[in-house]
Amino acid sequence: SDKRIFDYFATEILEKLEAETRDFLFQTAVFERVTVPMAESLTGAVDAGRILRELSERQCFIEAYAQEPPAYRYHPLFREFLLARAPARFSNSELSEIRRKAALISEGAGLAEEAVNLFRETGDWDRLVRVVASQARSLLGQGRNRTVEEWISPVPEEVWKKEPWLLYWLGLAVQPFRPAEGRAFF
Repeated sequence: SDKRIFDYFATEILEKLEAETRDFLFQTAVFERVTVPMAESLTGAVDAGRILRELSERQCFIEAYAQEPPAYRYHPLFREFLLARAPARFSNSELSEIRRKAALISEGAGLAEEAVNLFRETGDWDRLVRVVASQARSLLGQGRNRTVEEWISPVPEEVWKKEPWLLYWLGLAVQPFRPAEGRAFF
């Protein structure tokens, strides 16, 4: 069961780590994949590379990807555990700030999908709209209509009224599959 796995993570991994390393893990878990520069920017930890490398080498549910710069990914259950336990360590405002900062870092790193997910979580609709505006044409050209629809659909109506381009992109995204609905967005 998930409870037993979480208990294992807590006792076998987290409790054996220094407090700074635990905080580092809680913060960087907001990323689906994290590079050393991303982790450094988010946490301020100058030893982010060492922390990630050592945890990966010790096989602490962190997987390293050979790319430049190197990227790391937490095992999905471990990431879920960290995200579930983060509210016990950080206040709501601190967690919101961590997500907001991570969203900006993701956007700067060219990770638009991750940035959109984080902007959605923080309710930062203006920045989400900016990413949609910069990516929608390319995504639609790749046939990724569903991605555009998923990005725009949760945006509140009051934002759509200020940003009519959202309706245009949404119309283009759904029109091949639901023509009447697509025309209504136009």
